[in-house]
Amino acid sequence: MSDSGVQGDAPDRSEADPGGAAPDGTESKSGDAAPDSSEADSRGDAPDGTESKSGRDPEAAAPSGPGSAHPGATPDRSEADPRREAPGGAEAKSQRDPEPATPSGPALTGLRSVVAEEFSFTDAMGGVRGMVESVLPGLTFVVVYVIEPKLWPPLVAAFGLALVLAVARLIGRSSVMGAVSSLGGIALGVVWALVSGRAEGFYVPGLWANGAYLAGCLISILAGWPLVAVVAAAATGQLESFRADKAFLRRGAGATWLMAALFAARLAVQVPLYLTGQVALLGTFKLAMGAPPFVALLWLSWLIMRPVLRKDRRGPGQSEAPAEDKAEDKAEDKAT
Repeated sequence: MSDSGVQGDAPDRSEADPGGAAPDGTESKSGDAAPDSSEADSRGDAPDGTESKSGRDPEAAAPSGPGSAHPGATPDRSEADPRREAPGGAEAKSQRDPEPATPSGPALTGLRSVVAEEFSFTDAMGGVRGMVESVLPGLTFVVVYVIEPKLWPPLVAAFGLALVLAVARLIGRSSVMGAVSSLGGIALGVVWALVSGRAEGFYVPGLWANGAYLAGCLISILAGWPLVAVVAAAATGQLESFRADKAFLRRGAGATWLMAALFAARLAVQVPLYLTGQVALLGTFKLAMGAPPFVALLWLSWLIMRPVLRKDRRGPGQSEAPAEDKAEDKAEDKAT
């Protein structure tokens, strides 16, 4: 067989051998075409010849975090500013606006403590000093009477101590309201005891005061102006509009009933002791039924009034309570 016949049967290398030479003399590699510059490998060279670092150097990727951005790059405002603007243009806040504060000034004492943001037993009684000033003269009267069961010694001891406490307030230029009111009550008791000639007469002004408080609570409830609701409305600047809030009135009436029950209990226990002349027992029960149950009822009244007062503190733009507040209000409604 001639060589020309073998050569005629040989296949074209440009078609059979993918690793052969291309028609123009350049060698084709595995049939791959040169990549288009617009579809450059992320780990290869960029179209302009600069090396892309996104795949080859992992440390070159911009790390996350507000303090690790490239020096020349503009910081992402969505990360740097927690008060960034929402898509609708309203300012997004990480927390909801705080509730308006309770009336500022001195600590809320007595019935006004029911409107406090957080209840404090000591503040409700005028602080530790106020509690001492309200209890100590009466305690002194009982102790001295037990030691010396006569008229003058306990009266002089109680009035003298109340006077010293009031003068100490004046010298210290502190609030004298509590000390003066205590001194006034002691003075009335002393006068009544001296006029009647009986030591138990010292407690008559207190019995009349409890009767007046009981009558005031009952009349206020029947008139539709519950005492606790009126005090709470006056302390929060709602005196002209609070009666339109049925929940406010209902809760205020409930708290006022509790106060009326305390005053009635005091009379039920102390009047018989007065009529039978049991001075030491009368003084003991007056102390026991004084500050401790009264401050406990103030706390209960605060719990009762808290949901309606919190609703009034939401302020403009917060007509709807947050979900957690609604759940808490429902739980408190069930409890009360």
